[in-house]
Amino acid sequence: MFYKKVMSENNLIVENDCLLIGVSGGSDSMGLLHFLLSIREEFKLSLYVVHINHHTREGENEKEEKI
Repeated sequence: MFYKKVMSENNLIVENDCLLIGVSGGSDSMGLLHFLLSIREEFKLSLYVVHINHHTREGENEKEEKI
C-alpha cells in the first residue's frame, strides 16, 4: 500500500504510536480521522480525539460540536 511506504519513509506513524487528533467536523479532519481509524488495528495505535471549534462558520460549528 502506498500509505505504508510514505509513512515508513518519513517515519510518520509507527507501530504502537499514541496519537491525539484534533477534529473540527470539516471534511478534511473527518477524512483524517476515518483514515486513522482504518489503520488503527494494523499499527496497534492508541487514538484520542478532541473537537476543536475554529468559529469559522457561524451556526455550523456549533451544530458539529454537538455531534
